[in-house]
Amino acid sequence: MDESGFCRESTRTQRVYGARGVKHQYRQGSANRENTTVLITICADGTSTRPVVIFKGENMMSSWFNNNVANCMVTRSRNGWTEHDIAEDWIVKFDEETRQKAAGEPRALFLDGHNSHYSPRLLHYAKDQNIIILGYPPHCTHALQGLDIVFFARMKEEFWKAIELFEEENNRGVGKADFVFVFGSAFLKAAQVDLVKAAFSTTGIVPFNPNIISAEKMKPSKPTSVKGSFPLVQPSPVRAVVDHLTSFRSTSFDIDPENVRPPVTQLESIPEQPESETEFTGHLPVTPLLHSACRSRYQSTSGRLVNRPRAFTPSGMTRVLISRLSATTSGSFLISESPLKSSIPVQTPILESPPALPMPNWDVTNVSLELTEYTKEELGEIIIELAQELTSAQAHLLARDGSITRLQAQLIIQNIHLLKMNKALQAKERGKEKDTRLQMFPGGFGCVLTDDDVIALQDETAARKRAKETHRKRKMKEKQDKEQILAEQKRQWDLIREEYAEATAAYKQECARLKGLGVKRGSWPKPPKRGRKPTLDDIRRFLAPVQEDDSDLEEEAETDKDSGEEDQPDFEAEFWED
Repeated sequence: MDESGFCRESTRTQRVYGARGVKHQYRQGSANRENTTVLITICADGTSTRPVVIFKGENMMSSWFNNNVANCMVTRSRNGWTEHDIAEDWIVKFDEETRQKAAGEPRALFLDGHNSHYSPRLLHYAKDQNIIILGYPPHCTHALQGLDIVFFARMKEEFWKAIELFEEENNRGVGKADFVFVFGSAFLKAAQVDLVKAAFSTTGIVPFNPNIISAEKMKPSKPTSVKGSFPLVQPSPVRAVVDHLTSFRSTSFDIDPENVRPPVTQLESIPEQPESETEFTGHLPVTPLLHSACRSRYQSTSGRLVNRPRAFTPSGMTRVLISRLSATTSGSFLISESPLKSSIPVQTPILESPPALPMPNWDVTNVSLELTEYTKEELGEIIIELAQELTSAQAHLLARDGSITRLQAQLIIQNIHLLKMNKALQAKERGKEKDTRLQMFPGGFGCVLTDDDVIALQDETAARKRAKETHRKRKMKEKQDKEQILAEQKRQWDLIREEYAEATAAYKQECARLKGLGVKRGSWPKPPKRGRKPTLDDIRRFLAPVQEDDSDLEEEAETDKDSGEEDQPDFEAEFWED
């Protein structure tokens, strides 16, 4: 059994006669491209069961059964696809149509890995009726599914011909009320004994021939891991910055582009204190990336050592880098929590050409080291010439260092992009691990879906889904109750404050009246007191008589389960027959 979508308009391209010089020929037809799903089941003896037509809709229409020449079963779903209840009703019909033919022998049913094909109710019913369901390996139906290889190609060709014939005879497109007739006419022409048997022999099922399927077609479908990384080892400064960025946990304040931080300026020198006189003679390593932003945490002054914190720590550098990236258009997504999308390209590296600077004249270094050979004026000229060439060499070194720094910054940006891409891939792989199909088809191979272990796995999955749905409904009800409690608390608190304001205004008027009559202040009434704001517990007790118990959802589910309504297939509500 397999399902396929049939469009109510012919989409095939064919060659026709037309006028000279006209490249395209047009004919009248319908613009409706809505697909209608049809379940087709064929048997190895050359016969087929009644097709199941699934329309997209909320209600059944009696016009859908007009001219049902192939005696199709008709049902509907909200999206027009196969669903659990439709497949569960179909297995009952399949059992009724093939029971007499099987004569008490087991029946082998081949299905693909669509999740509607192995619901717990379907598998339990099939096992009780001695139906062995064999599941094709994932992504292998192109080589194993006889309907895909042989039958559907011929069926679609006959269906398109039937559509074109219907449009020529009726001068209109095929509607839902006409689909059963058009499809049924094509199905009766396509479902011939020789074609049905060829679908089983081509895949090596009947007669059994495992040599038909080559090893290249049967490579197992396994989930693979993809990790994005650069093919070359990156420089150590780049690795150090990337490692620090990945381990640093930025806050919403750091990511906010409005809080972009400029580099911190160096601290001013500390005034000399004459209390102690020590001198620091050690040397601290300073990397080129940190040289422009950091200073040594030790400041040596005349006669003493001042131990002071760094003006710009690596954490501070990271915060500045994150805040500045968040302020850019093309780099803000790198430090955000939003997932990476395929529409976001990797930044193209910019390769700089060497700077156009005059090359130093290294010949000036070829001078004799015997100072007695030169006069004072000659030594001065040599020193000046050497200083000029050293200045030129320094310009080359500074330009090279700047180019290297910019290239390393590009590597950092691209590495962050790849790390974010790797995170998205890992999230996708974790989602695949939760898919029950990977557990039902271990190693990417097929399995017997009516096996006890598979049925137990499906029962466990269904129970987990029910528990998750019950938990979701409970959470939703708790949220609604809390919103109701907060709204009631606000209403009562506003009422208390309004009553207090009215009482206060009346008290002031009364005091003004008594003051005008000359009554002493001691004889005035006491001022009103504002009531206490009701707590959430007070509101819960106030609303307790009208709130429902959270256990109603579980009791209702248990009642349905105990009554057996969940296990009774109701195919008559879904399938309408003439």
